[in-house]
Amino acid sequence: MTEAFFLSIVVPFHNSAETCAPLLDQLAGLDGSEGVELIFVDDGSTDTTRQLLNEFAARSRTQVRVIERDRGGPGAARNSGLDLATGQFVWFVDSDDTIDLGAIALAKEADWPDVDLVVWDWDHPRIVQRLAPGMHSRRDGPAPPDVFDPIVCNWFSLAFLQRRRLRFPEFCFYEATPIEFFVLPLLLDRYVKVDFSAYRANTLSPSITRGPSHFGPSNYDCLQTIALGMAFVTQAKLQAPVRARFDVAFVRAFLWYVIRISAMPGPSWVRAARVMRALQLPRTSLVSRLVSYLRGFGCGPRRSFLRLAASSL
Repeated sequence: MTEAFFLSIVVPFHNSAETCAPLLDQLAGLDGSEGVELIFVDDGSTDTTRQLLNEFAARSRTQVRVIERDRGGPGAARNSGLDLATGQFVWFVDSDDTIDLGAIALAKEADWPDVDLVVWDWDHPRIVQRLAPGMHSRRDGPAPPDVFDPIVCNWFSLAFLQRRRLRFPEFCFYEATPIEFFVLPLLLDRYVKVDFSAYRANTLSPSITRGPSHFGPSNYDCLQTIALGMAFVTQAKLQAPVRARFDVAFVRAFLWYVIRISAMPGPSWVRAARVMRALQLPRTSLVSRLVSYLRGFGCGPRRSFLRLAASSL
């Protein structure tokens, strides 16, 4: 008989040998009684990451699965882990961050009934969680579009992910952006915010999204995924006051990702000014303007994720 797990922790790794030790040291403390399975996805590493993961699995006291796959990016790696997850909840964790395993006992004691998502606080020097503690329901209206960022602070109900057929886009580095800001607020029926810091972000080590401030492919796809997320909102046909909240979040997020490419005046500031000016043009939808803007830089949107997300409504 297959063991029933309470929590599946899915961790993608890519050339993480020098940054994953703090997380692995924490997970080594699991003794198997917690009802946790660990799913490690080595996403085409060329360093010693794969060896480290296999050594960890050999000495671990809890169940560990190590998946080896060709390089596909963080979205593909998370999806590969999700395909094997069997826990009641799924926690997507980044390999260079750390977590508080005390959240597991807290969640078991709370025994939240039929929640789609558990939202935890996190320890970050600049960003705070904006969702009020307690139980929330779709009966009160769609969730605000900016309260599920970052994705790593959330435990997903596996039943919810399967029911909604929700997966990460695989063509980009900013794979969580459309889900955090635009998809989850419209799909969640019941979710709980817990006043407990379960996640600690590592803001010191370089990563795909924390690196040199040049305008390259990873910057393009963060702009693109925001547009895809907003296209999902457009298909939901929301009432005007609710839609307005998503419009504001969309513009803020889009301009933030443009301007953050350069802290000093430069080409990225010119791009931001062009977008702001384009948003004032009449007779064109907000999303269409920005999709046209993206195509001007040769990065038209991928429709596969949009079709998949739309099928969940």
